[in-house]
Amino acid sequence: MCLELEETRQVPLVPEDAYCLYGWLMERVSPDFADQLHESNMRPFSQYLFVQRDTPFRAEYHWNLFTEEAAREITPLLCPSKPVLLRGGEKQIRIRRAEQEPFLTADTVEQCFTALEIPTSYKMNFLTPTTFKTEEHYALYPTAELIVKSAVARFAQLGSDVVLEDEKVIAQLAGAAKITTYSLHAKKYRMKASCVQGFTGWVRLAIHGPEPMRRLFRLLMNAAPLTGIGIKTALGMGGCKVEETFGRDLKRNLI
Repeated sequence: MCLELEETRQVPLVPEDAYCLYGWLMERVSPDFADQLHESNMRPFSQYLFVQRDTPFRAEYHWNLFTEEAAREITPLLCPSKPVLLRGGEKQIRIRRAEQEPFLTADTVEQCFTALEIPTSYKMNFLTPTTFKTEEHYALYPTAELIVKSAVARFAQLGSDVVLEDEKVIAQLAGAAKITTYSLHAKKYRMKASCVQGFTGWVRLAIHGPEPMRRLFRLLMNAAPLTGIGIKTALGMGGCKVEETFGRDLKRNLI
C-alpha cells in the first residue's frame, strides 16, 4: 500500500517517523500476531516513509505485506478514522489518501525471464537510510556483493515460485554485479536510544555474464522496492526505488 500522510501541526516529517508508526501499529495488532512476530523474529512486511525536501509536512508511506495474515492484521489499521498522534503528541498525522500498489505478480516474474530485451544497468535509489551488517559492523557504503546477497535473502520472504538457495549461483551473481557510478551521503537513522549509521543516495549497478544470470538479476531488482534492501526494513530503513536502463536509452543520450 502507498499512503499519503500529512502532518497537520506543520512539524516536518522525517524518515524515522516510520519507526514511530510501526510502534503505533504493533500496539494494535492482535496479541497472537504480536507474539508470533516476537517469537519468530521474522517480519512478513517492509515499510518506509519517504519525505521530499520541498514538501516536509507530507510524505509517502509505503507498506508491503508478504503474507495473507499480515495483510489481515495490518491493512485495516492503516486507515484510522482519527489522526494518529506520535512522539508523545508532538506530531499529528492524517492519512489523506491510500491506494494499493502492484505486487511482484506472476506476470512480472515471467516478463523478467521472457522479455526480448534485458536492461543494461539499474539505478538503485536509497530513499531512506540504508545499511548492511557485515563482520558485526554496519557498512558505511554499499558494495555490489552486499546488495545482491541482501536482495536474495529478502526475495525469499515473498514466497515466489522462484527459489534461490544455490550458494554457487548466489556467489556468481554477486561476482558478476558491479557498481559503475554512485552518489551517496552518510545518514543516521534514530530509533529510541539507538542510532544506526547508514547512507542515502544512489548507485548504478551493471550485471555481466550469461543471459539467465542477467534475467535473474533483473528479477531481484524488481523485487527490491517491495522487500527493501539491507537491515531493519520492517522498521523503516532500506526503502528503495529501482530504475532500469536499456541499451536504446544509452544510444538516445549519445545522439
